[in-house]
Amino acid sequence: MKSLFASLALLVLAGVSTASAWSGGPWSNGGVLPTGANGRYQAVISGKNMIGILEFSYTNAPAADNVITAGSALVFYEGFTYRSTNGAFVDEGSRSVTGIIVEDNGAVGSFGDMHGYYTAKITSTGAAYTFNGEGEMLFFVGTEPQDPAVPDGPTVDVYERAPFDIRGSRTSITMVAQTESAT
Repeated sequence: MKSLFASLALLVLAGVSTASAWSGGPWSNGGVLPTGANGRYQAVISGKNMIGILEFSYTNAPAADNVITAGSALVFYEGFTYRSTNGAFVDEGSRSVTGIIVEDNGAVGSFGDMHGYYTAKITSTGAAYTFNGEGEMLFFVGTEPQDPAVPDGPTVDVYERAPFDIRGSRTSITMVAQTESAT
């Protein structure tokens, strides 16, 4: 009797259930995103003893004056936290994203300086505009004497190279107010 009741209840409930989805996903405010690469982007980078997040905004403005809004980069490498600034160019024609992470001397909460670059291929031009690629970072890891024979003499900065993979997507069509023009 219990199995008969459960079977009947299942049939009744299965006919009542509905499914719905947002057009364009949660970042579109219920509407379809416009075509083009404009918007806010976020990405995750990972490498040996490294993980981090990047974010930036991009606008393909008229008259070939593309606007890149500097975003932030937060990376954990070899047990230390590095913070810096990041920006990228989204090329719809070649389906690529090219970015740079610039040195940010004295970023609050940062162990030291880091800078690098990345290139990625756009894998989807739907609402999310996803991309995957590779890059390389240089991390400040300390100083050493310029001349080992003079240990108390002038020093030079020591950087380590670290390759990484990057995966990201457009997360919003809303831009940030502060912009920097890049050509």
